Amino acid sequence: MRLHRPAQSALPAHQAPQAAAAASFAFPVSPLFKMKTIRNFAVALGLSAAALVQAAPAPAQPDWQDDLRPLPAAAWSRERAAHLLERAGFGGTPAEVDKLAAMSPAEAVRSLVRYQRIQDKLPAFDESGAFDAGLDPFAPSRPSATDLGKATGESLGVKAKPDGNRKLQQVADRFLYWKRVTKLETERIGYWWANRMLVSKRPMEEKMTLFWHGHFATGEEKVHDYRKMLKQNMLLRAKATGNFRDLLISVAQDPAMLAYLDAAVNVKGAPNENFAREIMELFTMGVGNYTEDDIREAARAFTGWNFKGLDFVLNPAQHDAGSKTVLGKTGNFDGVQVIDIILSKPVTAEFVATKIYKYFVREEVSPELRVRLGKLLRDSRYEIAPFLETVFSSRDFYSDAAVGT
Repeated sequence: MRLHRPAQSALPAHQAPQAAAAASFAFPVSPLFKMKTIRNFAVALGLSAAALVQAAPAPAQPDWQDDLRPLPAAAWSRERAAHLLERAGFGGTPAEVDKLAAMSPAEAVRSLVRYQRIQDKLPAFDESGAFDAGLDPFAPSRPSATDLGKATGESLGVKAKPDGNRKLQQVADRFLYWKRVTKLETERIGYWWANRMLVSKRPMEEKMTLFWHGHFATGEEKVHDYRKMLKQNMLLRAKATGNFRDLLISVAQDPAMLAYLDAAVNVKGAPNENFAREIMELFTMGVGNYTEDDIREAARAFTGWNFKGLDFVLNPAQHDAGSKTVLGKTGNFDGVQVIDIILSKPVTAEFVATKIYKYFVREEVSPELRVRLGKLLRDSRYEIAPFLETVFSSRDFYSDAAVGT
């Protein structure tokens, strides 16, 4: 916008040179900044903004908060394209922003969310192969590694006599050495992944992988196997915008998750509640939507789920096939059936949808909007991509409550 000099009679003669300078000042910035600049000129000259400019003031920003209807095509702009690229990715170059701005809002959103059509051949992680078969499963601590050697005569691939301290010291040394090695390899995965975020032509793929990595919390400090951490990262990427049920089952059977939440000790007759609690509290429903009895019964359904190396295994002898009551349903449930019971609850869709919304849009979500978001995800049968398209196309996504926060 260019500031125009008003009619000569509107200005005293001694102010004409200042107004002429203002008339030649042009800047490609937001309407709000323009109006503030106009007001500042007016204050400096002792004039009203109306006397300084002939153009009508910019219209007020519509109140789009909580409005999930699509953004009007006429409201699409370069600034909003930049906002979309920042939230649905990691920002972009001016050329990338211009490319999105030249599209319609729906086309721009679809180009980011339906990224599978884009060829993006990034290098795979360069594995060192630094892992021995005898290390798996890796002991959770050095004392547990030596205790295992005492009890069984072998630990971490080292043959150890129960009363032989020299061999037990080798177990302890091997534990510390390989703990350091696998930590370094996992850090290499982190650098490799960060580079993907920087250079990928499919930024939404990496952004959603990052979201799920935080949602399904695991960590190398307990898994102690970079191979499992890498496999989980690839799993999250492969199913990032697919069906949430498929993703949830895959993560529940993922070796990194099984190791992190103690699947090895979740057996018939002595169920471990760690995974059952996490899946309800953190992954699907949220606190207050289940009981301690639900957790105990669900833990029985997941008994026998374990891993061997990088593969999921089910040990029938360790699985409790008896009747269980979970969230009001009774039957001889296994883990997948319990997951389906959890997903059938409206609160699950509301919890997952709201968490995605808070990550990409804004932290404050009203109870009414939470219900609408949950219905949106349920109506899509837990398909993530159409849910994201609705979110990124919505007026709320471009509202004052969301932009710049």
